[in-house]
Parts: sequence; C-alpha cells; structure tokens
Amino acid sequence: RESCESDHLPVICDVGNFNAVAARCACADGYRFNESSESCVECDEFSLCTRGLASFCGDKMKLSSERDNTCVCLRGYVWNAQTRSCSPCPKGFWCTEGRANPCSMPGMTTKYTHSTHVEDCVCDKGHSRLNASAPCLPCSLGFFKATVGFDECKRCEGSKTTLYVGQTSPDMCVCAHGYLKHSGGDQGAGMQCQPCTERWSVCRHGEQEKCPDDEVPNQGLTRCICALGFFRGHTGK
Repeated sequence: RESCESDHLPVICDVGNFNAVAARCACADGYRFNESSESCVECDEFSLCTRGLASFCGDKMKLSSERDNTCVCLRGYVWNAQTRSCSPCPKGFWCTEGRANPCSMPGMTTKYTHSTHVEDCVCDKGHSRLNASAPCLPCSLGFFKATVGFDECKRCEGSKTTLYVGQTSPDMCVCAHGYLKHSGGDQGAGMQCQPCTERWSVCRHGEQEKCPDDEVPNQGLTRCICALGFFRGHTGK
C-alpha cells in the first residue's frame, strides 16, 4: 500500500474498480481529482464531490454552506419532496438551504416569489407601520392600502369611510354615516356622497332610511332615537 501524502488524500481506495492494481489514494469529500495537475482541487459550488469524482448537484441546486458535501436548493428555492426538485419560494416565505421560512410577524408577506432574506418580508396589503421598528397593523377605519410594502395607508376620499379595518382597495370606501350615495353615481372609488337631506331620515352606509313615526334622527343623522315623550324599554318603545 502507498502512503497518502496530501491532506486531501486521506484514504486508500479504488475509485475505478476493485482491482487491487488500480487502487490509489482518493480525494477527500468536497474535492475532485484534476487529471492535468494530478492533484485534488476544491469542488465548485454546484457539484458534489466524493472519492475524487464530481457530479452535478442538479437544476437550481448547489453545495450547502451548512452541511458538508450536501446538495441543497439555491437561495429563493425550496425543496419539493413530491416532484423531488427545487420550486420557487412562494409569497410569504423566504428560502435558504432548500427550506421555506415564513414571515413570522402578523400582517407581513413578501412582495414577490423567490425571496431569499427575512428582510424581504414587508407589510401586506391593508397593513402599514408607524416606523421601522413597529409591527405591521391593519389600516384604520376610513383608510386602505392596495400595495405590498411599507407605503402608508391612504385615506378614503371626501365623505367616505370603510366598514372594517385592514381594507385593501379604494372600492371598499363607502359613504360615511350621515351621508347618502349620490343618485345615479358610480359605485366603488368613483362613488359620490352627499349629506343626508330628508328631515325624518338617517343615512348609513350610503343608504337612506326613514325613522319610525315615534323616532327622530340624531344630530349626526346616523341613527334614529326616541322622540320627545317616548323612551325605549326592554321590549321596544
């Protein structure tokens, strides 16, 4: 037997066949044998090297930086066990070493697929933050946000508001209480609102409702209250 002199030639083995004559020192894992220089050279980042022989890791794969001599998916890809291939990292995740890591804070997602760092996590639609260290919170009533990112929530135009927090489109803006949807006007973002005008009516969500005979509108014309001389009991008036 010969003695392996290089640090990259730690064992005596047969890389060609089991004929004892052909037995020789083999390169350590992570190195391949270079025939021109007759020495072991470091394996490139897209190949797996064992016993001095290099094999291509695979499409969208490279050597792991965390595990010795192991092929993993490139950054921005995640290992799919069903197809046994690397798939694009989905929205809401950032992917390294073939693993998909979710954006852990509520109200956050990623703007695109193929994300590679936790810094790719930003506020989702309908959410914004006050500053760089604050969490992403739903847009308040009367506001919306249609984009993914750190943009601010936008206020509904004119006399409009939203029915719920966290709205994602200007189409979610409706006439505020006390205002009536303009007759024949557009729906959604182009909708026009006008003050409630009927003396004995209230306006809610852009629709006008007449108060019962023994009730009158409150000052803001948003709800009906008992008229003078009446009170609301447990079973009605």
